[in-house]
Amino acid sequence: MVFMRKRNSRKYSGQSRQRQGGFTLIEVLIVVVIIGILGSIAAPGWLGFVNQQRVNKANEVVLRGLQSAQSEARKTKLNYSFALKMETGRVPEFATFPDPTGTTEPSNWKSIGADIGLSPGQVWVGTNLAGQNESGGAVNVVGATPTGRITFDHTGVLQSSNRSPDVDLRLVTAQPGGGTDPAPGTLRCVKITTLLGSIETYRTDSICKP
Repeated sequence: MVFMRKRNSRKYSGQSRQRQGGFTLIEVLIVVVIIGILGSIAAPGWLGFVNQQRVNKANEVVLRGLQSAQSEARKTKLNYSFALKMETGRVPEFATFPDPTGTTEPSNWKSIGADIGLSPGQVWVGTNLAGQNESGGAVNVVGATPTGRITFDHTGVLQSSNRSPDVDLRLVTAQPGGGTDPAPGTLRCVKITTLLGSIETYRTDSICKP
């Protein structure tokens, strides 16, 4: 009997220690509040980082598309063009296509977000194109009908015989801002600066959308 009482005593003592080792409701609530505060502080920064990564990836897609058009022009010995469009409620699209007359309508449109998982409204896309290899000055959001195109001749330079050597053709990606404007401080762009088809990328608003 003494032995049994000792066993029971140890059993009850263990149960007591287990109860004492738990968390009170107040402690749990404090932890939840702290986690909530930390989450509210970190969430905007993380969301901004994710959004900017989308813009960077979209800019890379535009760059690769433009480089592909230039490469195809050299390879096929044909004029090749690159164009952008963005229909309402859809992800921006681009096309690279043979364009011997400078008036060919592309049919092989491809979503910029096909390989990077973009959804409509997540990336702003604009350009200063106002025709074939023509700059309209200001950078505006692209619409459902392309306002211009960049065309390379069979040597990979900008197709034209009467153009100034100073070129300023820009394809811009950014986080959406208010209305049809991009969010300041988020602009990325691909820029062609010479007739030779020199392609450069920039990450500053002053260059991408002056």
